[in-house]
Amino acid sequence: MKAAGSRTAAASRRVWPAGRRTSAFTLLEVMLAIAIFAGVLTAIYATWTSILRSSQVAQAAAAEVQRSRMAARALEEALLGAQVAAAPASRVARQTVSYYSFLASGDPDEPYLSFVARLPESYPRGGHFDSMRIRRLTFNLERDWTGGSQLVLRQTPLLFEPDRDEEENPLVLARNVQEFTLEFWDVRTEEWQTEWAATNRLPPMVRFFLATGRSSQEREPPTARVVPLAGSGALTGIRSVQQAPEVEPANPSVDPGPLPPPPTSPQP
Repeated sequence: MKAAGSRTAAASRRVWPAGRRTSAFTLLEVMLAIAIFAGVLTAIYATWTSILRSSQVAQAAAAEVQRSRMAARALEEALLGAQVAAAPASRVARQTVSYYSFLASGDPDEPYLSFVARLPESYPRGGHFDSMRIRRLTFNLERDWTGGSQLVLRQTPLLFEPDRDEEENPLVLARNVQEFTLEFWDVRTEEWQTEWAATNRLPPMVRFFLATGRSSQEREPPTARVVPLAGSGALTGIRSVQQAPEVEPANPSVDPGPLPPPPTSPQP
């Protein structure tokens, strides 16, 4: 009995190590862990991409609004400095006045504005023209390489030929323009007009609307401005080269004597 019990104990000792269960992952568990880890990474990447895209859209929208405001500010500042020349009688002076023509059209499809203004030194591209602060400015819409509309500005110093570089590479004030309209206050009708025919006279007020956006659905609220133009801003002191200079007396220290009395009307 004792021998049989010892053999059973020895056999059990031999069987126990072989039957012990070792800790390990099965192939199914490894694949499941990989799938869970991939799902977590995908969710993190999707969240990060969404945040990055939202940030880029918000920055682009803020930049679009800021650029629209800067464009409106540039147009407003130019209108505040708009000038025209008084109409003298001589032919040469009339030719000089033609350089100051105020040309404008509020057509929604082809808005156009061209006039002469005295600009501050800090005006865009002011350093390109040095000290020539009186320049002709032209604002209009053009198509860009994407097919959208952009508001461009060209500048030319007064009495100078247009610069080729300025004509080919104008200053882009605003991109993705959805609306740019111009209106001019008519004193006679007391209404806003989309056309201004008096090219030798400034309108009392100019109103414009500027809206930008990548599409009509993403269009920003329009920036509106009403700019009063100086009614007494006509340039004076323009003298014709044919005008004779004033002649001073040869000896101004000599007293010419008393003036003769004015003639009196005959008594009846």
